[in-house]
Formats: sequence, structure tokens, C-alpha cells
Amino acid sequence: KVYNVTVDSLNIGKYSRDFIYYVPENLQRRPNLIFVLHGSNGTGAEIMANTENWFNKLADDNTNAIVVYPNGFKKHWNECRKEANFDANLLNIDDITFFEKMIDYFIQKYKIDKKKVYVTGHSNGGHMVFKLAKERPQLFSKYAAVSASLPIDSNNDCAESKVAVSMMVINGTGDAINPYEGGQVNVGSLSKRGAVFSTRQTMEYWSKLANLNFS
Repeated sequence: KVYNVTVDSLNIGKYSRDFIYYVPENLQRRPNLIFVLHGSNGTGAEIMANTENWFNKLADDNTNAIVVYPNGFKKHWNECRKEANFDANLLNIDDITFFEKMIDYFIQKYKIDKKKVYVTGHSNGGHMVFKLAKERPQLFSKYAAVSASLPIDSNNDCAESKVAVSMMVINGTGDAINPYEGGQVNVGSLSKRGAVFSTRQTMEYWSKLANLNFS
């Protein structure tokens, strides 16, 4: 099946930020909203292709969700890793406002249920999920980060709301970039991301906020 997507943009400060999204036929009233975030050097169209339209198929099967694939600034997100040397971080791009304005866009245009807004992301996109969870914990119903671990304290420049959220973390033990046991993120000599906690420490951070024991 060919999934026809809509392309649109919003002005965030002095920058025009764009995104693509998929709306299933026979969309139900007050639909859910799902954000899917690409990794470093990626695009919304690429992660839609890399996930083999799985989220679009999910929307089709249930007719109750719109799927959004936003584009990072110069293919990156300004997330929590202070040492990251890509432009989105160096220029302190306002991605938080970008997501707030996108949600407003879908509330106005499609009357989405603002209590059922979800976000997932891979790698750099997973780190953006962490930032959204830390700084805007009430904005989304559930958060899911893939191939990402929280930056260590000295590498973190996000505000800490310390509010519990519903968080899923999916990491691979053999990941050559994001170390499962923690340490320096390995993305090559020209790129820098700094050190991250282990997957267990990452999960313990979120579980402690919810007064849960992670085992």
C-alpha cells in the first residue's frame, strides 16, 4: 500500500520547522496522536520507511490515531546531552516549543484527544523523548525511547522536573553506539555525544520517580 502523507510546517522563532503525518481513512472522532522521532542524521520520511510503515498500519487497523514524523533541525534534536556537537544543540534550538505547537496544530485541525498523545524515538530521537519527559511530563500520555540511555549528570543540560511518567526503554545489549552498560557514546571521531548511564540506571531513574522498584 502507498501511504499518502501530508507535509506541513510551523514557524518556531526564526526557523521554519517541518513535519509529515499520516491520517487513516474513516478517522474516528477525537483520535490519538503518535509522534515517531528519527535518529541522528535522519528524517521523518526515513524513519517512516525504516519502520516499514508499521505505525501507519497501526493507525489504519484502528482508525483512531494520526501518526506524525517531525524533522529535527538539520537532522538532529536538541536533547539533554550537553556535550553533543551537532547544530541543534550548539544553537540551542527550541524543540520543546516545536512539539507544543505541533500538538496545538492537531488539536485545532483534527480535534485530537490531548489526553492521548504519545511519543517514541530512536537514538537521538530517543534522547529527545527523555527531554520531553523531563521538561514537559504532562504533555504526553506515554513515552518510549529506543537505543538511548540517559546522559550522566555532568553531560545533562535538561531541567529536572522530577515528575513520574509512563516510560518504556528498549536497548540492545550488543549496541555498538549506545553502550548498554553505560559509558561514552560511540559515533566516530568527528562527532561527540558524551557519556550515558547504563540501561539499568536509566530505568531506575524513571522507576524511582514513580516510587517503583526496578528489578
